[in-house]
Amino acid sequence: LADDRTVGVAVFGEGAFVATLGGLSYASRDGSARSPFGGLLPDPRGAMVSVQGATLYYATESGMAALAIGP
Repeated sequence: LADDRTVGVAVFGEGAFVATLGGLSYASRDGSARSPFGGLLPDPRGAMVSVQGATLYYATESGMAALAIGP
């Protein structure tokens, strides 16, 4: 994960998006984690994460990002 200070989790597919104070990661069922949206975020410092349909909402310290995600 981007950081061990978790502020939110949103289940998606075979894993979950994990918002931390250090950034956003996607944690897979196999235990691996990656940070797929680094350049698209207003700020890496997370405050909340939510998945609604095919949209990921990531609130940060400097604003919110709404990103299309696949099934």
